[in-house]
Amino acid sequence: MRNGLEIKSEWLELLTLAFEEGLQDRTIAQRMQISERTVRNYWTKVQDVLGVYPKPGDNIRIKTEKRAREVGIID
Repeated sequence: MRNGLEIKSEWLELLTLAFEEGLQDRTIAQRMQISERTVRNYWTKVQDVLGVYPKPGDNIRIKTEKRAREVGIID
């Protein structure tokens, strides 16, 4: 748990690979040795924990990255 948020280690790894290494979902799946579908599921879970929800015209990944940095999950 970080900053009062319950973040699983797999979700933290997802955020690190996406936002610190700049990887796309397919490569993240390969690195984590999971399916792309599981990667998408992790995104949904992370966004739910962070309270990030899609709105028309928004880039949900950018919003997720900003929120994760705001709460100190990633640097």
